[in-house]
Amino acid sequence: DTLSIDEQWLDEQLRKLVEAELLYEQSAASSPSYRFKHALIQEAAYQSLVPITQAVGDAAGEAVVHSAIGLIHFASRNWQAALEAFTAAKQLHAQLGDKADEAGDWSIIGSVYGSRGQYREKLDASLHALALLQGGSNRQVETQNLIDIADCYNALHESRQALEYLDKAQALAGNDNTQKAMILVESGEVYYDDSRLDKALDLENQALDLALKLDKPAFVSRIRNDLGLTLQAKGEMTKAREIFEQDLAEARNRHDIQQTHTSLSNLARLHQDLGDSQESVKLFEESD
Repeated sequence: DTLSIDEQWLDEQLRKLVEAELLYEQSAASSPSYRFKHALIQEAAYQSLVPITQAVGDAAGEAVVHSAIGLIHFASRNWQAALEAFTAAKQLHAQLGDKADEAGDWSIIGSVYGSRGQYREKLDASLHALALLQGGSNRQVETQNLIDIADCYNALHESRQALEYLDKAQALAGNDNTQKAMILVESGEVYYDDSRLDKALDLENQALDLALKLDKPAFVSRIRNDLGLTLQAKGEMTKAREIFEQDLAEARNRHDIQQTHTSLSNLARLHQDLGDSQESVKLFEESD
């Protein structure tokens, strides 16, 4: 059965919620849409749906609700609550035999662990996701999963395994230039951490050439900063500074707060290495 709600009554209730500053209205071409102003209110609204979906035996709907709650906690950096919500969604998807969504749950559980710096736990979650994805039709998701596994191995200082999974990812990536560039970046980071700087520099330059053809400025910034760090490690300070300064100017121009912070921090460390403590302190203070 479907619910029938009087549209005039619904409009009035939504207006009351807007006036109470619980929702805000977004204008749209066809009809307005509404968003919660506060994450806690949004979570409470979703939590109220859990017993409803359970009462009607809608396991798929309940899984969606748990995932939505998990995303709210993830955005709020409430890691434990996020893990509990995504784990609940994963268990429901497993019961339903929905391998694709269960793999997605495992992947985001891995992301939570990664955000906490728990790379062994992220690796375990990512390997569970891979087992569900292998042999499926979504090569792009499987490729990203292989990249995530390689990232875990690199964080755990196990470079051989990291490169092994990046090779597997490259074989699956095909003509996807974004993923090809990502694999080059990750490979460059493995070689950088292994102090094989010339190889890292070559891979990062290849990645940058590919990324500049894509409309992904934040991705380009990440590669440029990796490139700058490698040049700095090689002692090529002038080139490194030019790259950091170029990226800083572009990040500020597009109002990218996170990348502005990264570029300022990298510039501050470079000036620290050059013995210019005054400029270094100034840049660190600016990055805060």
